[in-house]
Amino acid sequence: MSKIRSSSSSQYEYISKFIQNVSEDHFEEIRNSAPTELQHMQITAVEGSILRWLIATQQPTFALEIGTFVGYSTAWLAAGMQHGSTLISVEKSHERLAIAKNNLEKYNFKCEVKLYLNDGKSKEERDINLQKLLAEFGVNFGFVFCDGAKSEYMHCFQTTSKYLKKGGLFVADNVTSFHSNTSNVGNAIDAFNSHVCTNDAFDTTIIPTCDGLMIARKK
Repeated sequence: MSKIRSSSSSQYEYISKFIQNVSEDHFEEIRNSAPTELQHMQITAVEGSILRWLIATQQPTFALEIGTFVGYSTAWLAAGMQHGSTLISVEKSHERLAIAKNNLEKYNFKCEVKLYLNDGKSKEERDINLQKLLAEFGVNFGFVFCDGAKSEYMHCFQTTSKYLKKGGLFVADNVTSFHSNTSNVGNAIDAFNSHVCTNDAFDTTIIPTCDGLMIARKK
């Protein structure tokens, strides 16, 4: 079972007693469809249950995910959405998107799930493609989940926040997993965290899950 890491092992075990039911991995088959060496890149079942709860409380008509991977987080998001709603998920890898499509077709979600490819060769090109894609949709999203390339989180926030409704949530995974890393990715995440947390247009918090989950509500 996936669990939230804590500074205290006793807290860890205590919390796990209560979250066991809600963190049951309903989509383990999807998770295991990823290459073994890449499975750690996915959210945990606990984080999945948090996403499902968050999106269920928001009940957005339109939700957006950046970083489909093989569809694991997509499934958790879709599980919390209502009839008549639409979840749009964007992935940069042809191969992973094909796996995700095959995985998600096995489930009868209430919402419509639409998968899109954004295979630009540079982050600038992918950002331009994303801007065009969002403009074509012509809708405002009530929920955005960012779990794509970590070096592109800033671009993702700046682009998608324009299409986020007032009161909508911008959620990002892996915001603490590079806190002691001085690499380009670590610096990019640090700059992203600082930018969002000091943005007056958003009310932001960070939940200390395995890799850190940022939740920012647009005022």
